[in-house]
Amino acid sequence: MRHAGSARTAAEAARPTLLKAGGATVAHLAYTYGTNGYPLPEGQPWAVKRLDEDQVIADARAARAAGADVVVVSVHWGTEWQTEPDARQLSSAGR
Repeated sequence: MRHAGSARTAAEAARPTLLKAGGATVAHLAYTYGTNGYPLPEGQPWAVKRLDEDQVIADARAARAAGADVVVVSVHWGTEWQTEPDARQLSSAGR
């Protein structure tokens, strides 16, 4: 597993994390619903991948175009201390 979901530069944020697994190329994409009230660094909106369903789909398609055979998406989301999915999780997961 390699780092995914945050970046030091805009160029790094624009590239999917690609890994080799046997003969397959796997893209790992990662997103978060928020930053627990911490602001993103000024002028660096690309520093953390925020969860936007349309962007996840676009990024997955871009990862496939970049050579990924498989795309894995990690999502940090949900209501703190709640064990059941919330409305946004149910809506997003159904896309």
